[in-house]
Amino acid sequence: MKRFSIFNAYKIYDLEPERHVQAWFLTLFACYSAFLLSFNGQDPFSKILSELLYLFLEPAAPLPKISSKFLLYLGIYALISFTGFILSLSYSITYINKTINKETRSALPDVIKKIFPLFIFAVISSGIYVISSVFLMIPYFIFMSMFYYTPVEIVLGRRSLPDALKQSWRLTKKRKVFIAAGVISIVFLLRYFASAIAGSFASSTWASSLIIGFSYALRELASGRLNALMYLLHTGVIREREL
Repeated sequence: MKRFSIFNAYKIYDLEPERHVQAWFLTLFACYSAFLLSFNGQDPFSKILSELLYLFLEPAAPLPKISSKFLLYLGIYALISFTGFILSLSYSITYINKTINKETRSALPDVIKKIFPLFIFAVISSGIYVISSVFLMIPYFIFMSMFYYTPVEIVLGRRSLPDALKQSWRLTKKRKVFIAAGVISIVFLLRYFASAIAGSFASSTWASSLIIGFSYALRELASGRLNALMYLLHTGVIREREL
């Protein structure tokens, strides 16, 4: 019997019908690339993290001035990021429904119905992510390893946010290290690898924006697929094998 491999998460095309994946990928790729182009190829979130790190290391330093233009970019970035979260989750639910119920319809309408609790969870996760940036991301990894299945339980299990958090806690029991390793391997390694490649095209805003945009779309959908694979494995729907 072949062993389960987390790197199967990169096989985002393996979902029928493929038009769902194509539409989601092109949406994320186009939106993120266009946004980076308008920001001269720079990732505004990286700039925010650098400012936070500076304030953490130099607490006596004056607060930096934030322009209205930067706030606008930040708002657009948050909207694109939330869109990525929703489409990533839609991939997860669609894949789970395909595996369990042999359904091929998109789960996006089901995800939209639970938009409010998902938004609250996204805000909490984003806050922990920002805070974790000055602690080597360790608090974020701990949080995600405990509540990794919360969005799936909100939509698929039709649970409230508190109940979904509790269920995720139960499902991740004794599996937290495995989940954290999977998230790091699929999400963060891809992100930093793409940033390194884009850095070699620093003189070309177009090239760096397209590379990072492609990486973002792949990362979000691969994250959704990884979430589905692990959920199916840990709930006993599938055995430890390569899908």
